[in-house]
Amino acid sequence: MIKEYKENGLEFVQVTNNAGLDVTFCSLGAAIFSIAFSGDFMTYNPKNSQELLRKNVYHGKTIGRVAGRITGNKIVIDGKTYTLDANENGNVLHGGNGAFSEKVFNSKINSDCKGTHVIYSYLSKSGESGFPGDAYVEVHYLIPNDESSLLVEFNCKVSEKCPISLTNHSYFCLGDKNINNLKLKIDASKYILMNNNDLTLKEAAPVPSYLDFRNSKSLIEDINVKEINEGKLCGYDHVLLLDNNGSVTLESTKYKLNISTDLDAIVFYTDNYDAGFEANNSQDKLRRGVAIEPQLNPLNNRLLQPSKEFKHFINYKFHTK
Repeated sequence: MIKEYKENGLEFVQVTNNAGLDVTFCSLGAAIFSIAFSGDFMTYNPKNSQELLRKNVYHGKTIGRVAGRITGNKIVIDGKTYTLDANENGNVLHGGNGAFSEKVFNSKINSDCKGTHVIYSYLSKSGESGFPGDAYVEVHYLIPNDESSLLVEFNCKVSEKCPISLTNHSYFCLGDKNINNLKLKIDASKYILMNNNDLTLKEAAPVPSYLDFRNSKSLIEDINVKEINEGKLCGYDHVLLLDNNGSVTLESTKYKLNISTDLDAIVFYTDNYDAGFEANNSQDKLRRGVAIEPQLNPLNNRLLQPSKEFKHFINYKFHTK
C-alpha cells in the first residue's frame, strides 16, 4: 500500500508491505521519516513535520556532501583552497550549512516485481555550502513486497573533483523508548582516535575495550567510562573502521536489526544532545535511540572524480526474536 500526503510544504510517502514493514519517507533531505515493523517503531522520530524542519535535526535524512566532520572550514584540492560553510564551532558537520539534509528533493515512485521504489534526486550547484562543482545525487529506496527489509542506494556524480561521502542518519530504538536495553555488535577491530575537546579526528588505532563491539554487548555497559565523557563528549559519537565484509547487528528484547553495507566505516552516536527535540515515541530527553551511519573512512581520500560515480548501499533487515 502506498499513501502520499503533504504537510508544511513537504511531501510524504508511506509504504506498507506484506511483511509488516511500514516506512514513511519525506522530501526534505530525502529522509526516512519513520520505520515501523509489526506495529512497533523501529526508529525514534520527529514528533511532527515542523520538528523535522528545525535547524540541525538530521533524523532519517540523507547526509552530504560529506558525512561526519571536516576539521576547520577549508579544504584544498589540487592546490586550490575552498572555504566551506562551517556549522559547528568552526568545523563542518554533515556537509555544513545548506547541506543535503536541508534541501527538498524531487521524488518519483514506482512499483514492480521487486517491490516499491521511492527515488529522490537533487542537483547541488557549484559553490553550495562552499563545495566545488555541481553534484547530482539520487537516493533510491526499495521496500520489497514480502520482506521486512529496506534497501538504500546512493548515487552521486560531480562536475569537478569534490569530496563525497553520503549516508543516512536514522536513529534506531527497535520498539523501545531509549537505548537502555539495546545490544550492539559491530565487526570492527579499529577506530579513529578523536580529540575530545573539538571532536576532530586523528589516526586509526585498535579499539579499546569500551569501543569493542565485536561481540554483542549492551550500549550502556561502558557508556559512562571517563574516556568518552570528557571535553565535548558525553557518550558514544565514534568512528569504527569495519573489518572485511563487516556487519552491524542491533537488538532489543523483542527485535533484531541487521545492517549490511559496502561502505567501510561506521559512525555510531547515542543521541547525547538536543534535549529540546520532541520525539513522537519517547518522553525521554536524551539517549532515545542510536544513530548508525555507514560512510567512507574519513582518513582516506574521499575525493570523487568527474569520471567516476559514488555508488554505495545500506540494507536494513528487521526480525522478531
